[in-house]
Amino acid sequence: MDGRNFTRMNCEKIIINEQTFLLHPLKAIYWQEKSALLLADFHLGKASHFRKNGIAVPQQIQFSNYAKFVKLLKEYSLERVIFLGDLFHSDHNTEWEHFGRLIQAFKTISFELVSGNHDILAVEEYQKFNIALHNEPYEVENILLSHHPMESVPQGYYNLAGHIHPSIRLKGKAYQSLRLPCFFFSDHQALLPAFGKFTGTYVIRPKKSDKVFAPVNDREIMAF
Repeated sequence: MDGRNFTRMNCEKIIINEQTFLLHPLKAIYWQEKSALLLADFHLGKASHFRKNGIAVPQQIQFSNYAKFVKLLKEYSLERVIFLGDLFHSDHNTEWEHFGRLIQAFKTISFELVSGNHDILAVEEYQKFNIALHNEPYEVENILLSHHPMESVPQGYYNLAGHIHPSIRLKGKAYQSLRLPCFFFSDHQALLPAFGKFTGTYVIRPKKSDKVFAPVNDREIMAF
């Protein structure tokens, strides 16, 4: 990506199959026609899981994730929130109960999960907080929502997925290097950045026809 021009904006509008998607700097997507918020790879409880296993991880990481999430819930007039997998990182812990109490405060919003590889809690745990479960791919209109990127997307459909934690690497003239999580759009598929802060990333190598949008802070996105 070194040397490519970019522009900054607060949100970027993308039209896919006559549907309008707004890319938010907080690493989520607002689906306008469905009044739905899409986000992937929250990995709730990951910090607690690591601390339980003797690895020091600041509790502030989860507080930051919650703050971003609540900001998004309040920013839009939402009917649905759809998590594209890996909502909770591991086995049940107190973090899950905190999250459940949080979403119960937003009674007019339907919370839904397209199951990912880390979503291993018992079904009863999701039912307890009225979180609807969907197998992947979950079809809404002509959009296929999944956790794992689909290997083949049927003609006329578009796939929105997570799992990869895409990022781009920016290189400076003095050998500096910086990774930025990003939204990645190809002809038939888009990858969402990991919403959770305590996650790794995978550096993608986009083609010229691909589109890449990287949040640089909580207010701006760079479009490459």
